[in-house]
Amino acid sequence: VAKIDVKQETPAANGELICFSVYSGKGTNFGDDKTAIWVDILDGGRDVLMAFAPFFEDPGIKK
Repeated sequence: VAKIDVKQETPAANGELICFSVYSGKGTNFGDDKTAIWVDILDGGRDVLMAFAPFFEDPGIKK
């Protein structure tokens, strides 16, 4: 949670997105047999976030 007072606001729909994770099932391999990825976008990662936009915006992909 960044840029909010958690005693006054909920993190849901407030603050700034600084990271996210994507988990998948056994049929997916992100390398080294990993089934999850952690993406840090704190330091200028907007371009990285935009690369994932189609994934987040696609209602046909379970999240």
